[in-house]
Amino acid sequence: MELNAADGIWMTKVELAAIRRISTASADRLIRRQGWRKERGNDGRARVLVPRIWAEPRRTNPPAHARTNLAAGAISPADDHRAITALEVAVAALREEAEQSRSWAATGHARADRAEASRDEERARAGALQERIEELRMRCAALEAEAKAAHDRAWASGEAAGALREQLSGAEQRIEAERERAERAESRAAHERQDFLDTESQTRRELEMTRKRADQAELGRDAAAREADQARRDAQDAARTAEALCLADAARRSSGFLTRLKRAWRGE
Repeated sequence: MELNAADGIWMTKVELAAIRRISTASADRLIRRQGWRKERGNDGRARVLVPRIWAEPRRTNPPAHARTNLAAGAISPADDHRAITALEVAVAALREEAEQSRSWAATGHARADRAEASRDEERARAGALQERIEELRMRCAALEAEAKAAHDRAWASGEAAGALREQLSGAEQRIEAERERAERAESRAAHERQDFLDTESQTRRELEMTRKRADQAELGRDAAAREADQARRDAQDAARTAEALCLADAARRSSGFLTRLKRAWRGE
């Protein structure tokens, strides 16, 4: 049956040895034999819940001649010897406990030093990684600027195409027959514009994939450098492709428009 805290007294093994007038080893064997409950306090010292009957000083019946001497007011040398022995046992136990406390304190200091060194290493690694992240962010910003420039060039080409369509509309008003051919040409131009927009969308997706690869590259140092270089090359290729498509589209539309104007003036 487990002992309640109210029915016992919490004490260390050394205190139990002193109050029972036994050695620390004997107190340890007594604790194991009785199966008393153990807990470790905030100070790191283990304590045992000892029943009150065991927590009282150990009493021994003195022999007849000792009782006679005590009645006469005298203390025998044997009693002195036992008292000295008990004190020596208590002192030895206290010394043992003090050594154990010092050992725990030294272990705690060593662990604290190791933890502090580990924290310094982690801070250094975090600083290096932060610098690498900032470098990758700067590269991503440069790639986005290049992509924006390519996008602006594409829209400028689109505005030029709109002006050409307005001129074509004026020519259609003058020549009814040319209107149908112009509508077909405009339909083809719409398909070509859709192709251009599809190409631009593909370029945007490639740039988005490039940004995602750059974000993933922040997790590693060596892999990050390779991913960023690849992303830059992809963005440059995409920008060149978009610019080439825009130039080709503008040239194709300009050529077609001039051809249709010539035919219109000729009355074909």
